[in-house]
Amino acid sequence: MPESELASEFGTPDGGQTWYDVTNVDMGPAPDEYQCNASTESCLYSEKDLESPITEEEGEFVPGSALIPD
Repeated sequence: MPESELASEFGTPDGGQTWYDVTNVDMGPAPDEYQCNASTESCLYSEKDLESPITEEEGEFVPGSALIPD
């Protein structure tokens, strides 16, 4: 799928105070990636608000140390 057609993906480690755009970022343990730790909350959102969860991705969002907030 061309990059322009990708759905946006955002994560927040602090309940919506800080947002990370992870649309083109892989999930993994590397500093420039993110993880979704086991949890019942949503990990990723399609918008920068808590009302737009991506339901397939559950877990606590944990940004890698090299990711910069949006």
